[in-house]
Amino acid sequence: MGLIASQLRADQADEVLLLTEVDLPPDTIANAKLLRYVRRCPPLAAEDVVLDLLAAAGATRTIDELVAASGLGGAAFVAALRLIDRGWLVVSCEGRIGYGSRVSLATGLSEHLQGLN
Repeated sequence: MGLIASQLRADQADEVLLLTEVDLPPDTIANAKLLRYVRRCPPLAAEDVVLDLLAAAGATRTIDELVAASGLGGAAFVAALRLIDRGWLVVSCEGRIGYGSRVSLATGLSEHLQGLN
């Protein structure tokens, strides 16, 4: 730890903390792996579809509801995950992210999307 700390300037970090998978809940690790995976996926047109569906709903929906409404299957699921990773969708429940996870638009995004239409 001292070696790592010695390589940082004081304006870069207040302290150095070693954090491993032992220190985190299994769901947090699974979600991090899932979101890391979708970062490697190319941007999808389904992202716009998922955003539009959620904006039109004006409420929280499950990822499954968005996937079903889109008619795009797995592409819509990946799109929802990519939007979560970018902070455009917010997961409103704890635990592992999946089809049953409830999501909503990030604060201020709904107004932004309305301005684009």
